[in-house]
Amino acid sequence: ARELLGGGAGILVPHKDPDAISGAVRALLGNPALSDAMVRSAAAMRPALTWAVVAEGSRALCHQPLRPPEAA
Repeated sequence: ARELLGGGAGILVPHKDPDAISGAVRALLGNPALSDAMVRSAAAMRPALTWAVVAEGSRALCHQPLRPPEAA
């Protein structure tokens, strides 16, 4: 989540923390500029997060040759 939201596409809140969740929602509702910026940031990330792109990255990783561990 940090990797995805760290660039401004969202607000990271602690798991199962209703106060943090409600605070984040209030921050968005009270600040249209913040909300708009988050929408733009998320939209910019969208092409890299399609199933086709993610699957291709996994496929490429699976086809990389294994390297032996380096000697100490």
